[in-house]
Amino acid sequence: MKTETQFIKEVATTYAMTTPKAGKREADLAVYILKNFYCVESYFPNVENDFDSGINLSSLETLRAQMEKIMQAIEG
Repeated sequence: MKTETQFIKEVATTYAMTTPKAGKREADLAVYILKNFYCVESYFPNVENDFDSGINLSSLETLRAQMEKIMQAIEG
C-alpha cells in the first residue's frame, strides 16, 4: 500500500518523465506544489483515497498545464 508521500513522488516523476524539457528541478518543484497546494488524495488517484489505483491521467494533464505556467513565471 502506497503512502501519500510515495504517491506524490510518483506523480511528480511521471510528470517530469512525460514532459519535454522537465528534469529533476521541475520534479522537485512539483513535489513541493503537490504537498502544499493540492488535495492529492482526491484529485490524482483513479479511485479517491486509493493511491494504489494509479494516476488519473487527466489530472496529470492539468498539473502539466499549471506547471508550465509556473515555470514561465519563474523564468520570466
